[in-house]
Amino acid sequence: MSVFSRRWLAAAVVLAIGAVLVRAADKPVRVSGGGGFPLTASVTSMWGAVDELTTPGSKPLTFMIYFRGDPGWHDRKWNSKQQFQAEPYFIEFSCELTTLRADVDLPSRSLTVFGQKIDLAVANVVLVDRVDHPGEEVVTTLGRFDLRFPEEANPAVWLLKTHDELRARVLVSSK
Repeated sequence: MSVFSRRWLAAAVVLAIGAVLVRAADKPVRVSGGGGFPLTASVTSMWGAVDELTTPGSKPLTFMIYFRGDPGWHDRKWNSKQQFQAEPYFIEFSCELTTLRADVDLPSRSLTVFGQKIDLAVANVVLVDRVDHPGEEVVTTLGRFDLRFPEEANPAVWLLKTHDELRARVLVSSK
């Protein structure tokens, strides 16, 4: 990935991580927001928090998605859009090759990725293979995990560092 692309992605992640906080003096803090981060030449990520309750020292997520394709597939200019206060909530990264989009429906507690509806009570971590081959994407649920992470941590990296089974499944070749 070029230095320009990495810098652009890093800047996009910083902007995307910005969360919407709703706070009252005697009520818990709730957070909504999202972001993404490239992990390897073949794998990048997207995460979102939709009206999640925060705890001191950690931030919660609603979902984590890892996208995998051929080496270099995500080395391009990306646009991002998010709607935190919409129903359904969505986060979207798009380029000339593909659109990566996650929709979260709070009433049904479901996540939709490439047309596949996923019950968040069953799985909140997902892998999408062949993401660089439009119409051939393969969506696989990887299970339900505790998605609270330290405030300073990169969520996509932290989750893989703390769960060997996820790291093994996500960072292997898709071929």
